[in-house]
Amino acid sequence: MREITFLWGKIITFNFKKTFSTPFFDIEEAVDPKHPGKFPYYRLTGLDSVICCVMTIEGEFVMVRQFRPNINEYSLEFPAGGLLKGEKPEDAAKREFIEETSLSSNFIYLGDFRLMMNRTNIKEHIFFGINPRKICQSIPEQGIEVELIDRKDLLNMSISGNYKQLAGLGIIQLASSYLGLNIIYEPMEEIYKKFRSRMKYESWKNRIRRCISYRTTNKF
Repeated sequence: MREITFLWGKIITFNFKKTFSTPFFDIEEAVDPKHPGKFPYYRLTGLDSVICCVMTIEGEFVMVRQFRPNINEYSLEFPAGGLLKGEKPEDAAKREFIEETSLSSNFIYLGDFRLMMNRTNIKEHIFFGINPRKICQSIPEQGIEVELIDRKDLLNMSISGNYKQLAGLGIIQLASSYLGLNIIYEPMEEIYKKFRSRMKYESWKNRIRRCISYRTTNKF
């Protein structure tokens, strides 16, 4: 048991133990050491996930519609999925996007975030892309329908209650902030120009990191 002190007092890190396992996630439980007689706290854990927000040059979001047994409804979502064991988030994003849409895209990484922080420790890695390309002889996963949704139509759908993915709305805002313009209303030419600029910048940063890593590794 380890205590961490904050300005408002001490919190205790819980020692979780696995109580149930599936091929997709585990359920863990822990008891509050300060209140051992209380009902255990449960969390859902597993490998991290990726969510891919991709736009066409025409200003459409590439989205998927699929049946979700959890809510007994068909839902409209950004392509997403879990990482494989040992897989890097960027590789998972490329793989999941191809598997669900039969399209490929270049991505910029917007960061890792969390959903349901009260119930799971799984991270969501967010990626943004523009101008996807068709993969020949590739068929989307069974049960998934690919839809191209005009960006302003998606906004209206969210207002009317026909688009329910809260994470998707957050990603639109995140991508807008990252690029420094509103991806719903700004001309696609300007958005694509910003995207390409960020791609070049990220590529330059990665080359610098690899160079520093190489020099550090091979330093005598």
